[in-house]
Amino acid sequence: MPDLATAPDLPPATQAPPDIAQVARLIAAGAFDAGLALLSPHLKAGRPDHAVLDCAATCYWHLGDHDTALTVMGMILRAWPSQSGAWAKLGSMAMTLGDRDGARTFLEKALSLDPAAVRPLVALNLMRPFAPDSHRARKLRSLARLARLTPADRADVLNGLGRVAAAAGQHRAAMHHFGRAKAQAPGDFDPRRVQRTVADQIRLVPRAVPAATGAWPRMVFVVGMPRSGTTLVDAILSRHSKVRSLGESPALPRVARRIVASGEGDWDWIARTGPGELAARRAEYLAIAGLADAAPTDVVVDKMPLNCLRMGLAQRLFPDARFIFMHRHPLDNGLSNYMVSFHETHGFTKNLEWIGEMSRAVHLSMADYAGKMGNSLRVQSFRALVEAPGSQIPGLIAHAGLTWEAACLSPEAGRQPVHTASVMQVREKINTKGLDRWKTYATYLDPLIAGFGGQESISAWEAADRMVAGTGRYPAPSDQCVQAPRRSVAKFSP
Repeated sequence: MPDLATAPDLPPATQAPPDIAQVARLIAAGAFDAGLALLSPHLKAGRPDHAVLDCAATCYWHLGDHDTALTVMGMILRAWPSQSGAWAKLGSMAMTLGDRDGARTFLEKALSLDPAAVRPLVALNLMRPFAPDSHRARKLRSLARLARLTPADRADVLNGLGRVAAAAGQHRAAMHHFGRAKAQAPGDFDPRRVQRTVADQIRLVPRAVPAATGAWPRMVFVVGMPRSGTTLVDAILSRHSKVRSLGESPALPRVARRIVASGEGDWDWIARTGPGELAARRAEYLAIAGLADAAPTDVVVDKMPLNCLRMGLAQRLFPDARFIFMHRHPLDNGLSNYMVSFHETHGFTKNLEWIGEMSRAVHLSMADYAGKMGNSLRVQSFRALVEAPGSQIPGLIAHAGLTWEAACLSPEAGRQPVHTASVMQVREKINTKGLDRWKTYATYLDPLIAGFGGQESISAWEAADRMVAGTGRYPAPSDQCVQAPRRSVAKFSP
């Protein structure tokens, strides 16, 4: 964390600031390098104002230059020590890096400057839920009644109240608050669109491509539903001395979007794509991911959960890639998605039935890939991983093509930033607290069960997971407990 006493002073002003609105648009689009390019001349030549520095810190942070981002935050707080938002931002950075004490100190400072600030209050509640009768829980309830809150802030406050109720065992109240929070979130979800994508995958994506190597890094894609344990696996792999993690990289989704934007369907392009175009798409991926200079000996982990629906594309780009699909109970997984405020992403989490439908589509897609991708795909039972990490983690390391290192047994000791909703859980030792939580909320989960295909499909999933736990492989078509129908993705067929 920055030492404010030694933070550099700001240079004198010599030029007008850049177009902050344009920089903000680039940041919102994830184009942090382009945003920083607009900011850099002013950062070097003049006295940056607060907005310029704040944007620069954001860009540096998301580009992975955390030391510079923290230095910039130190400059802000030395020049403007009364900025509550800057203290809150520094607190969030500390949380991301696993510095709980620093995070609490900075967040408390932010609240001392602005007791009604939403961001630090919600972050402190995320670290440890407030008692229902505490003054800070009362502050959350007071904020929820304010008309001036933005929808995003209101969603965070309501989600915070849900966490307070859940921690106190007030399950009905918790589900009520989580539902109100989801109603504030933007975005939408079209189940039929996802079903068509999976149906086209089943119909059009060929079986595994021949193994090949080239002048690209050794890729490991960690995928699955959001909240399925992908962050935990990323943390496990990242403890290995030979691994570089991209975190949640936008590279594969961007390549996929450009393919679809060219006028073709999700998979129609696959029949006519030759080596030249594949090489161009691969270069595009590597550029977006910041891997243009990566060596073939580098092992790179790309952990983006819903890349599970793009594994066919990833394998076409990187024929020697390895894939790890996280297999978590659909009710635990679905409930966890409902309890998290995702803001502008994952519109399908706005209601339980949509979560169930998305989970069903994802697992149908995985079942198809499991029959096509052979040994390149490991299906990892979340239950088996957290119940027996000592026996499961060596299998993950071997699947990634790595030699064994004991540090991988202690993912909580890693210090790589965690930018996902699992930021607090991944700093704990591997535990079973995430298992069977759904049973406490069973009364409220009928829409989730219906979306997944009914209780019969849940039971079939459980049977499949018992097989997955012992082998890392999804059942062969003749033995599958959950099968992917070829004409319809309406429901699982046991």
